Amino acid sequence: MNEREEEWAIEMGHLMNPNERSSYSSFAAYLFHNSKDNVVAALLLFCFSAFYIFLNMPYVTYIDQNSAVLSKFSPFYGAPFTLNLFNFDPSFYYGYSNVTVIHPIANLLAGSLAKVAEQAGGNLFFLVLQSALNAFCVVLLYYYLRRRGEQLGQSGFALPLSFAAFFGVSSYSVFSALIPDSYAYAQFVIIISVVYLAYGEMTSKHNYWSMAVLAFLNFAITSTNIATYFGAMFVSLYKKTKSEMVRPIVRVMVYSAILVVLFSGLQLLLFDGKSWFNNVQQGLSNGGFSYVASFSLSHHWKSIYMLFISPVLSPEMVLLDPGIVAFTTNLSVPYPLYVTIIGFVLLGLAIAGFIRGIRTKQAWMLAVYIGFAIALHIVVGYGLATFNYDLYLYAGHYLFAIFLLAASFIMGLKSGKLRKIGLIIIMICTLVTLGNNVIKHTESLDYIRDSYVQLNANKETGASK
Repeated sequence: MNEREEEWAIEMGHLMNPNERSSYSSFAAYLFHNSKDNVVAALLLFCFSAFYIFLNMPYVTYIDQNSAVLSKFSPFYGAPFTLNLFNFDPSFYYGYSNVTVIHPIANLLAGSLAKVAEQAGGNLFFLVLQSALNAFCVVLLYYYLRRRGEQLGQSGFALPLSFAAFFGVSSYSVFSALIPDSYAYAQFVIIISVVYLAYGEMTSKHNYWSMAVLAFLNFAITSTNIATYFGAMFVSLYKKTKSEMVRPIVRVMVYSAILVVLFSGLQLLLFDGKSWFNNVQQGLSNGGFSYVASFSLSHHWKSIYMLFISPVLSPEMVLLDPGIVAFTTNLSVPYPLYVTIIGFVLLGLAIAGFIRGIRTKQAWMLAVYIGFAIALHIVVGYGLATFNYDLYLYAGHYLFAIFLLAASFIMGLKSGKLRKIGLIIIMICTLVTLGNNVIKHTESLDYIRDSYVQLNANKETGASK
């Protein structure tokens, strides 16, 4: 960023004055220096944890009370979580032996949590843990936007709170709190990584070991996340003088590689010579190449909804494949008009936020995540070969960035009146999304119950014949 660009960014509020950048002694001080924010954050954490638990408890109860029936049809190798929802896989029940290049070192976490879950309530344990994780994601979005608001000289918390709540009531946040898969953990690591990189970008303070730990965690849980992390880090560290930029990036790469080697060695020692790099080709074939297809607008246009809108507003569910009891988005019914309006308002605000901040690091850091998702799922076509089984589950890798870019546009408006109008629009969107998702969540469980009654009746009829 040259001197003229920096002056513009300071004026627009996207960059601190140089004499303000050292005002935070640490990342914790950067996040927690405002006691009122901490009170709001604590309330958000409690309310959204309770919200996810309350909304998903009927699912956990249903699974526990009908385990004998559900286990007859479950495709999940005896895992106690027996519902196949939106193509999520309850992989955290597969334990230490589930080692793949897609989730290289996640088995260490998954196996440990599975052991705890055996003694601590099973599906309920995962629901409580993941509800807290998703609620922490809401909190992190709030802190991120409040710190951006401070740059703009805005003391109000209404807009940051509204956008954080909008994200919190999203369909993806609700469902990923329930299902013991890697996505809730990956989303948490991604968001805290972005908040940390934003801290470094705003204050010019970079702890390379901390950045390396975040790089390792992104890779460990989902290997493709290392690409977006390093992309965002590149933007955060970007300087016109290449030597000043390359040196820290290389240091982070070396430090994170050391961590990967150490934990891969730990895998080898603990699991009889088995590690993620033993079956790279098989892992890619099973979990990667088989899902790739070329994008066709006429055939795949609903994938735009499935990637960017359904994770916000829950779609209608259908039993697509009785063989594996796959409950997915019902693509045979039209999307309600309010879903289209809210979805495209959010996307439009995000695009406007990127355009407005195109000369800032903030916008490009967030755009990395959305751009990678478009490149991977639309250009490369990962997931399109089975897109009717759902692209919904990938949203945790980029959904937060859409909300943050949309928020940055409204917060950056100079007119206080326009900001109030934007706030009202977002509050309406949040309330409608909340109502839609609560109703759809309840209806989905009713539909699942009815489907299993029919499946069981069909099985018994077939057996009697």
